[in-house]
This record gives sequence, C-alpha cells and structure tokens, in this order.
Amino acid sequence: MFKEVHVDDIESRAGAPQVATLLGLYRSLSVNGTPPSYADFNPQRLAEHASNLAVVQPVDGGDYLYIHYGRTIFETSGVEVLGSKVSQWKSEVGAFFCQAYDRAVAELRPVYTLHRAHHAVRVHLWERLVMPVRAADGTLRLIVFNKPREYLDDLLRAVLDASPDGVLGLRCVRSVDGHIENAIIVTANQRAADIIGCKVESLVDQAILDIIPKLRGGKTWARYLEVVDTRCPQRFELSLQGRWFDVKAVPLGDGFVLSIADITNLKSTCRELELKNLDLANANVRLAEEVGRREALERELRRLAEVDALTGVATRRTFVEALERAIIPMPDRGVALVALDIDHFKVVNDRYGHLAGDKVLAAVGEALRRECREPDVVGRLGGEEFAILLSCASLEVATAVAERIRHRLCSTVVPVTEATRITVTASFGVAAQSPGDTCQDLLARADAALYRAKRAGRDRVVAMDGLNQQAEQHLEAVCAA
Repeated sequence: MFKEVHVDDIESRAGAPQVATLLGLYRSLSVNGTPPSYADFNPQRLAEHASNLAVVQPVDGGDYLYIHYGRTIFETSGVEVLGSKVSQWKSEVGAFFCQAYDRAVAELRPVYTLHRAHHAVRVHLWERLVMPVRAADGTLRLIVFNKPREYLDDLLRAVLDASPDGVLGLRCVRSVDGHIENAIIVTANQRAADIIGCKVESLVDQAILDIIPKLRGGKTWARYLEVVDTRCPQRFELSLQGRWFDVKAVPLGDGFVLSIADITNLKSTCRELELKNLDLANANVRLAEEVGRREALERELRRLAEVDALTGVATRRTFVEALERAIIPMPDRGVALVALDIDHFKVVNDRYGHLAGDKVLAAVGEALRRECREPDVVGRLGGEEFAILLSCASLEVATAVAERIRHRLCSTVVPVTEATRITVTASFGVAAQSPGDTCQDLLARADAALYRAKRAGRDRVVAMDGLNQQAEQHLEAVCAA
C-alpha cells in the first residue's frame, strides 16, 4: 500500500488547511515540549473539527482503543471503529496506524501521515495528523485528525479529463421483459463531449439514443448490446461525420464503457503511406523493367561484340580470347586449330556482287556451326577467312574434322538468283598445340598450312606440326641465301 510518515515540514506537506490550524494550536498549547492537556484539545473543545477527529487511548499490550470516532469519518469511510482496538484490524492499514501511533507516543510530537484508502468506497487517499496529549491522570491520549486528501471521483474525473480519448460510461435501460431499450450516460469526459459536439453537462444523465438517434437499430448499437450480453469487449472502427474513430467497448455492470479515439489523421497518414508505397511499388516495377531492358541491351551489345552478325560465328577478338584461354603451358592433350579460306571469293564478289558474297559467307558460317561440337569455337578472322578451335584434339583428329567440313562445303549450293547457284570450296590449314606454343605460334602455323593448301591448288587440307614448320622455315632461309 502507499504510505508516508512525516514529523517535519508538516504544514508544507498537508493538503487540508485544518492541519496547519490544528498544528498551530497544538504548538501554542505545548509548554517546553510538554504535550497539551486533553482538556484543552478534546473534541468538545474543538467542536468545529470534532466530526473529523478520532481519540485513541493507548492500552496494555501496545494496542490502541478508539474512544471517540467523528461522524464525518464514519460517513466517509463507511467503517465504525468506536470501542474497538487497532489490533482488531487484521490488515496492512492497521499495522501502519500502530506504527504512526507508536512514534507519536515515543517522540511526544505530532506525526503527519498519508495512506491509500482500501475500505473507503469514495476516498482514494487519506491524510491524518496524530497529536499526543496528556490526560488529567497523566496518561497519554492521541487526537487524530482525519481528512480525505483525494476522492476517487476527483481522481476519476482527472483521469478522464486528461485522456486524449473520449470516454463514456453508460447504464442500460431495460423494458419490463428485460430487453435493452436505451442506455443512460452516467459519466463522460470533455473529449467525448467534443466528439459528439456538445457540453459534458448536456451528456450526463441523458439517453444515448436521444443524443445520437442514428445509433438506433444500427450495427454499432448491436455491437454495444452484444458487449453487455456476452460480457466480452469489442473493438472496431467507426466513421462519423467524415471522421474516423477507434472505438473500444467493455462491459461494466449492467452497462458498458466506451473509449473513442479520433484516428482520422492516422487514417489519412496510412492512406498517404499506402499511396506512397503504391508509387514506390510502381517505381520499382518501372525500375525493374528499365534494368531488364538495359540488361537485355547489354546482352545484345555483348552478343554483337562477340558474334559476327553476318555468319553467326565468333568475332576475331572473341575467337582469339577463347584460343588464349585454351592454350596451356604443358598440355597433356592440347587443342588444335583449323584455319580455312573460301576459294575464289573475290571472283564471287566481282561477278555476282557483294550481296551474293554475303550469302556465301552466311552459308559457310552455318555449315561450320553444324559440323562442330558443342565445346568447339568457330570464328571469322576477317573477310572470307574462318577458324575452328578444337578442344582436346590431336593433329590427326583435327585433320579428319577439316576433311569432313571440306566435303560438306563442296556439297553446299548457295542460291544467288532464281537461275544462278554457287558452289563453295575452301582451303584448310591444320595445326595442333605443341609444348611451349603460344596463341600466336598456333595461329601462325595454321596460317602457314593454309597458305600451302592454297599454293597446292586450293580445295584441300594441309596439316603442319611444329617440326614441319621448322624444316620449311630452314629451307626458305637457304633458298633466300
């Protein structure tokens, strides 16, 4: 329980002005710290305070007997203790009273206390001034001034008025057969009155269906009746005169309490957030579409950079990069390279035009793609010159592949016009990777083999390994000398 005990600065702590008055009188009647006499300080002498005074007499066993109990104390607390002892109060309040009385007796000076009320229905906080006095027979008695410091009604009103929500307490009005016909407003705060659009005074003791006729027969009124019948709280949102309210209804006796919060601004904010989220989602969709478009464009640009648009095979740069990646310093089973050049391609361009030449190039590119394996790379090195990178292939295997492709091209017919058809042949040079070869070594050897095929009459395959190339280079050097 809440409790306080003070012996100093009592005047500044007290709420009731009577405390200061009685304390001043007490001190004026005290002589050299000796408590006043009971004759000068008893309820008959203090008639104007008598209804708020209790007189307590210490008795054997450290107990205290009430020999006077003011009428106002009884009416306010609802408890009659006249003729009873404090020890009979089997509660924390009784123990607290004994402690305060013991201190007043031991120190022979006034003691001021505050404590939470538990038995008084209407009182929230009591203040008490305990003053020791001396009876004619020399024994001590305690004059106790009791005053409510805070009433529950006042506390409830303060809480209601401080609430940012509207609060209404309602008691049901029933017909003879027990049917709820209406509800009387028993309490309301200013916020509730503001929401409804009237004064608090015009709400209290009025029937809610008279104040708000639109409730009658509606879903909201049905919810209130359900709260009373089921004893289960409900919470819902309500639109009223263009504003939105969060309504909580809880049962209370034969009635209910409403808590009404204006959430119009919250609703507007949520709506704005929803619109912003929708805009953000749309922006994200547009951004995703733009990213997708750019990625597609980048893929297309990469494809254009990597693939020859006319023949559909790799560009020279892409092919050379693939060859550089494929060359390894000490191959267990290296790569092979086939270089080929379309025979008499300049004659095709000169006789039939460059459009016919483009058709021939496209046909050769398609034939090469079809004849090669998935891991192999076909590239156009420039003009009518192509190359094929064969992975894990020996010189013999590469030569066989080149022969197969040469036969394939011989059977390829390219229509130039409705009456004109062109057959295609090509010269092939084949080289396989040798230890220590670089990309340029392999390209040079395949080109040398291709050159020999063209010198030998075209439409043929010539293979050259590293030893043959070295012998030929030596022979050329001797002839030149």
